[in-house]
Amino acid sequence: MATPLTIFQAQAQAVYMSELAKIAQEEAVKESNLLSFDPQGRVLIEVTPDAKQKQRIMEKIKNIAPPGELEIDIQALTLNEAVGKMVTPTTTVSLDIKTNPRLKNIFDTQLENALKKIETPQVTTQIMNQLTTKPKGSLIALQQEYYFHLALVARVYEKAAPEDLSSEKMASIHHAATAAVNSLVIEAYAKALKGAMRGNTLDMAKLNKSLDKARKELLPKAHNIMMKAIVSHTGVILTKKQLKEITNPKGIKETIKHVAEGTTATSNDIVHLDSEVGLATLIAGSKNTAHDRIEGNQFAHRQLITHSLKADGRIEANKNLRIQIRTPSPVLKEGLADDNAYINDAVTKLTTITTDYKLDKHLTSDENKPKAFIYNSYTALNDTLGDINGNLQTQSADHILRGAHRYNARQLHNNPDPVFCFVQNISVNGFGDTLGYDTGNPLREESTLMTEMALLHTLYDASPEQQNKIGKVFDQYKKYLQTPHRPSYFSNSQAGKEAKEMIQSLKSVWKDKVNPVSDNIQENVNNGLKNLMANNLHFDHGYSKLFQALSVYAEEASIGGCKSGNERAQAINGRVAILDSLSGGNENSEGMQKIKEALSALAKGGNNVPQTAQVLKEALDTEYNRVGLQSAASVVSLVDQGASAKVEAKNGFLWWWTSRNYAEEPDTVMDNLHQSKAGSMQAHKSLTQLMKEAWDFGPKSWWDRLKSSPLGAVGGVIAIVILPIAIGVGIYNAIDNIERAAKENEILDIQGSANTHTTGVEKNENSYARIDRKLDNSRGHKHPKGIRTPDYIEDEAHQKENTHPGLTIAASLQTTAPIGISSTRMKKDAEDNEDSGYTPQ
Repeated sequence: MATPLTIFQAQAQAVYMSELAKIAQEEAVKESNLLSFDPQGRVLIEVTPDAKQKQRIMEKIKNIAPPGELEIDIQALTLNEAVGKMVTPTTTVSLDIKTNPRLKNIFDTQLENALKKIETPQVTTQIMNQLTTKPKGSLIALQQEYYFHLALVARVYEKAAPEDLSSEKMASIHHAATAAVNSLVIEAYAKALKGAMRGNTLDMAKLNKSLDKARKELLPKAHNIMMKAIVSHTGVILTKKQLKEITNPKGIKETIKHVAEGTTATSNDIVHLDSEVGLATLIAGSKNTAHDRIEGNQFAHRQLITHSLKADGRIEANKNLRIQIRTPSPVLKEGLADDNAYINDAVTKLTTITTDYKLDKHLTSDENKPKAFIYNSYTALNDTLGDINGNLQTQSADHILRGAHRYNARQLHNNPDPVFCFVQNISVNGFGDTLGYDTGNPLREESTLMTEMALLHTLYDASPEQQNKIGKVFDQYKKYLQTPHRPSYFSNSQAGKEAKEMIQSLKSVWKDKVNPVSDNIQENVNNGLKNLMANNLHFDHGYSKLFQALSVYAEEASIGGCKSGNERAQAINGRVAILDSLSGGNENSEGMQKIKEALSALAKGGNNVPQTAQVLKEALDTEYNRVGLQSAASVVSLVDQGASAKVEAKNGFLWWWTSRNYAEEPDTVMDNLHQSKAGSMQAHKSLTQLMKEAWDFGPKSWWDRLKSSPLGAVGGVIAIVILPIAIGVGIYNAIDNIERAAKENEILDIQGSANTHTTGVEKNENSYARIDRKLDNSRGHKHPKGIRTPDYIEDEAHQKENTHPGLTIAASLQTTAPIGISSTRMKKDAEDNEDSGYTPQ
């Protein structure tokens, strides 16, 4: 049961998101001939409400009748207080145009024209007709991906040359570049559609496979467009030094790659509208990235607020209210002095969650149930290969469990109204150890017990008798926290052993119970979880995603994530969204009906729980593959690392064991998932190398070529000794230098004309009046007043060959092999003595 404050804020969020959507729709219609359309049928609009619009929003919020128990002066509320978060001045709205006939017609015409260039009118009509029958939520959102990719690139350029490239200039450049790239995207989409036709049927799996390849193929062109846009708008040509190191505001030099890893694509809130599944999702803005891990309270947690999007465009509060936060691991893996420092840092980060989200005001409790949020950890336990590769997940699992105990002990001792954190560590990628008791592995024992503690808290809505029994389990945990010189792990204490027996007794009761049939989704999720737990299916990797998805849906408040909070978190949050869609009334499709029926059967219980659980798992996986792979949950990765998450489906070959990116279900189920080229766009992969290569023009000397190998000058000398190599390099050097000189002259020409025309924008123009017109003559676009479209846009957008044919993209797959399972090294219990309630720090 949600608190009155949570209920009121959800209603205010729905009003706020509705108004942002309306403003975005109005701006999109006004600038309809300047929009860059995504293959999914969406456009990105930056909305900055003016004073009048903000007043209208607040007036509507103040008309909400707060619950009677809520003591609040609604007339004195600020917008931030009303919606329960710090809203960003500008919100990026990912607008679904399928319900807007005018915008849909413009997009359809553009796509149809692109298809007619490569197909007959008859086949073009077949393709367009097929598109109307296919859901788009799992279609790779290529334009949206490039919008955020280039937004991250633009922000890195700002930091590389802050005196020359202001945020205002880069905003104009970014819009011009993404508009130009859109021509490439539409062209690639048309080609992919042509190749995906199987007779008269459109093969969505084949379509996504082609769009995945287009991710990488368009990269050098997109970066060249951005580079030329910078020169055209500013006259600035960046140097190798500027693209190598950046001096941050603290005077510390950082590599440009490190800067990119610590820079988000935008700090804006994102509102994602999806009419197919009937959901509107607000993804909270952040200045922090998952790969920028530092000591202290800074880490890249983002709240996902999901409400129902109705057919008429209204947004209504979700029927199943919760606080859902995506997070990278709240534990650092390296750089601190000792275990104690890592554990204390985890305490700091957990405290930040409690404070920032004001969880003490949003969580419920009674005499048996403490207030608590759940950390749904999706990472593997005792995964030797993952640990060897540097993820150190086993070490981190130990630190977060002990950190949660220390945090809880301090909450219990210092706060009259404590908020606990329970860790539910169920690995979702199928690697490492499963949960289970009596394994002889202390980490597995502790992870299992604390996972079941977390589940008891989530499933507290039971009979009064069972609530009393659950309360006694929590009493044992409090007893453990208050014990001087307590063991590091709850499972090693006498209180933990007694709690384990109590939980087993509760599970036995649940296993034997048959529940009445219900149509209530929330009730069925809770009963389904009880039956999964009672049958120990959380001890089986095969049900891990189902377990975590149902849990996040049912929990009052959760932080969920893996090492980065992108790949595995997306897999779970995407499935949770399917459940949100179902509870919002979107149950007309065959896939949704199967989920509803299977969930009802699982909730009923009985002797066939494993079988009904398998049916539900398959139904949820299938529907996620059909409508959810590239939906709102996927946007988190785009803003965090400038690219889509690189999680992939397992296939029938043994080599998928060498990479932990193969974390999804088998490709026989997830056939629409194609992410092999996503890593090429990521900040910690190839993004900054592509930036450097875009500015790498002008002839090179023969000697520079010879010594460009990893051996440096030594390699150059060897090449001279081996004469055929030297001759080959010389021939290549002469040919390539002709192209490089031509590109250099082109850039210098652009630079020379940069000051002879208007490149600025009026400050009072809305965001889409700042987009440089795309030179696609078939669209008949007109220039907005005061904006010049540089010639380079047309040249680059229709360039058939990459400027740099030798571009090398770093592979995203790991290539080591598993070498066995190692048990967890236990730490000294003495390190945790200070955690007890009697000796707080």
